[in-house]
Amino acid sequence: MSYKSMLILLLFHAVAIGYSQTKAISKTAAIFVPYKVQDLFGIATEDGTLMVPPQFDHVTLNNAPNVFTAYTYGSNKTYRSSLIINDKVILKDQPFFTYYAYQDLI
Repeated sequence: MSYKSMLILLLFHAVAIGYSQTKAISKTAAIFVPYKVQDLFGIATEDGTLMVPPQFDHVTLNNAPNVFTAYTYGSNKTYRSSLIINDKVILKDQPFFTYYAYQDLI
């Protein structure tokens, strides 16, 4: 098999796998929402069960369900971001502004 044929076969296989994957990062049926206690935000289920305690200054919803970016502001207008997926803080206090979720990749 020639190099060109092998490359075309590999590309076709990669595209087919990409289209066949239907799973998303959110693997639970629960819907998570930001909540605020005094001046800090956390994550709760839609029925009010607290999942991530309030510890962030700001929380935004990312491009996938149940994926959040949380911000903690420091002195001199600095910030740290954290990535929250479902009820778990995956990355905490990072110097990044946002995170993008694509299938099972961040």
